[in-house]
Amino acid sequence: MNAVVSLMKYKSLLVTPIRKMAGHNKWSNIKHIKAAKDSKKAAISMKIMQKMRLAIKEGGSHKPELNSRLARLVDEARSNNIPMSSVENVLKSAEKNKNQGTHLFVEGKGPGGCMMIVEVFSDNPRRTRQELSAAFRKSGGAIGDSGTASHAYNYKGIVNILKEGCSLNADEATELAIECEAEDVSETVDDNGREVWQFITERKDVHKVKSELEKRSYKSTEARFAYIPELFVELDEPVLAAAISLCNYADQMSDVIRVYDNIKIQ
Repeated sequence: MNAVVSLMKYKSLLVTPIRKMAGHNKWSNIKHIKAAKDSKKAAISMKIMQKMRLAIKEGGSHKPELNSRLARLVDEARSNNIPMSSVENVLKSAEKNKNQGTHLFVEGKGPGGCMMIVEVFSDNPRRTRQELSAAFRKSGGAIGDSGTASHAYNYKGIVNILKEGCSLNADEATELAIECEAEDVSETVDDNGREVWQFITERKDVHKVKSELEKRSYKSTEARFAYIPELFVELDEPVLAAAISLCNYADQMSDVIRVYDNIKIQ
């Protein structure tokens, strides 16, 4: 059970250090830091709101007590300090318009032949697909039909638990995965950039593994289906930079829930 370093985790390490420069006072640096944090917080909030809309559409209820997936997202909103008034507005709006929106996966080949899958929930999927197509073309890639990229992945169940406050090391996480009948476990980052232990399982077993973890006092932050790369590609620096740029662009689109890639980082 080997840990896989994902491109998303690699991107989280690409932070430019703040240097003391002539003509730049401390307040200027603070403003830049605050702007970056506010931008990240807004992006996380937007993704959570989109996931709530999708959870209501697929779960059939805007009431968290009747929709466990939605309940987890409400908890996630709280942990990210999203105002509950904003959450309530999303729940009310989504209930009124729960038949709107299309959930789809857009597959494509990115720079260097990397395989990317973009999960989308959009009121205008044609427009979203066109925007993604333009972004892929600009990077030297192209989107394609179903199967273009998904052949490089397995569609599995995942259960995440936060590493923060968790004393597990790699060997202990492996033993825990065996006890809970998960297929594998890896260190990665979740959609909010938090380091997690990710337990991988067959889709039919995702709730069983979640339950087994929680019996052992490991609270899950997420339990869902996900594309797990099976075939990886390694990219040199210029191409890797283009792939990161494409991933970032797609991830920042308002209709995009998450981006999967099969790039291996050494």
